[in-house]
Amino acid sequence: MYEDGEYGRGLVPYLSDAMMNIGTKVTYQTVIYPSASDDWILAELYKLKTMQTRVFVVHALPDLASRLFKKVNEVGMMDEGYVWFITEGLTSQLHNLDHKEDLMQGVIGVKSFIRNSGKLFDFKKRWKREFRSLYPDDDETQLDTSGIRLYDTVFGLAMALEKTQKEKGDSAMDSEGTRALKGGSMLLQSIRNFRFDGLSGDFNICHGQLQSSAYEIVNIIGTGEKTIGFWSPKNGILKMLDNETKGIKPVMWPGDSPVIPKGWEIPVSNKNMLRVGVRIGGFDQFIDADIDPETHQVTMTGFCVDVFKAVVDALPYALKFEFVRFVSSDDKRPAGTFDDLVFNLSIGGYDAVVGDITILAYRSDRVAFTLPYTEAGVSLVVPIKDERKSAWIFLKPLEKELWITTGAFFIYTGLVVWVIEHRVNKEFRGAPHKQVGMLLYNSFSTLVYSHSKCLCTLLHIILSHMLFVWFIIC
Repeated sequence: MYEDGEYGRGLVPYLSDAMMNIGTKVTYQTVIYPSASDDWILAELYKLKTMQTRVFVVHALPDLASRLFKKVNEVGMMDEGYVWFITEGLTSQLHNLDHKEDLMQGVIGVKSFIRNSGKLFDFKKRWKREFRSLYPDDDETQLDTSGIRLYDTVFGLAMALEKTQKEKGDSAMDSEGTRALKGGSMLLQSIRNFRFDGLSGDFNICHGQLQSSAYEIVNIIGTGEKTIGFWSPKNGILKMLDNETKGIKPVMWPGDSPVIPKGWEIPVSNKNMLRVGVRIGGFDQFIDADIDPETHQVTMTGFCVDVFKAVVDALPYALKFEFVRFVSSDDKRPAGTFDDLVFNLSIGGYDAVVGDITILAYRSDRVAFTLPYTEAGVSLVVPIKDERKSAWIFLKPLEKELWITTGAFFIYTGLVVWVIEHRVNKEFRGAPHKQVGMLLYNSFSTLVYSHSKCLCTLLHIILSHMLFVWFIIC
């Protein structure tokens, strides 16, 4: 909301562009003429009240701002849930507003930050004394940031002019005595690169632009202003300018509420609701309907419904909707397939559809789908070799531990045979390599031969047990 005129139009386009660059949408702009009647202001406020947005920025001079905020309170737009910001031009002149403690509680404003110094204190003291001497009958007024910057500007211009005169001497002025400056280009160059320590701090003009200083963020509480933070071009928003703690201090919002407003509400006059079609009869985990037997009220449940509600809650604006079941006339079975549901959506039967609907090409020609529930990504599908058709597939169940156990058992069997037979059977005697060969031979031939050469009866009993063990393993 801005005042019509050069003051209002000079800032609003740049402010709108800056908000757009950070993702903030300006949904509506209201131009208020300084001569606008109170009834016109009321009508415009009632129009704004029917919209969803509850965040407003006011860029106006004190006279119009006083009238505006008086009507804002009358229509109830200074209650809890609303957010009001005012620009620097109004914030720096809050002392000129009447009854601000009654009209602007919870409003947030920004103004140029000027650090207190001894030089500034002495200047304000001299300025008040001079003001009383010149206007003894007027009420005492305060020197705002604009006045301090204006003083620095005039002071800097005077210094630049003095520097130009010293460098060019008498040739700097018109010879005809009109005191017209002839060295205009030199003066302009001096102004463009001028820098000094003024009342407002570092007064630095670089490439024709006054360099941005820090801004103070204030919250109007009671009869005064509470500093809740600062903004600097280098560090952004800070709690204190001397450290780098991000954020702002607690804010008292309109309606004496410490809770941060959402910034939007559902307008009372908004009767339009989004018709969301749902098809019952598939997987209950995705979507289902619970019907109250007494009131016959239908409550939609399921994963798809939960996702849809979560998305709606995350929207930065209000969205009213109602679920409409896609059922037949007897209210017991679906009115058709998912293709029929998609077709009804395409012809305007529903505004949206929620459910476990498969994304297919011919359906995408009719309607637009949201992203699937699965995580987005790219997969590569390649042919693989089917190892189940291998001739060695029977070896797959045999793990490494089983092979080691089987080998150890073979050696153990041969060792038992050798221990029992080598004392009574000459076949198990001789050179060591012959005995080792006989040990391994008897071990691996247990399943094939009857070992009739073995003389010990005990060995036959042991080999019978060994045969049973091999049978179990196989």
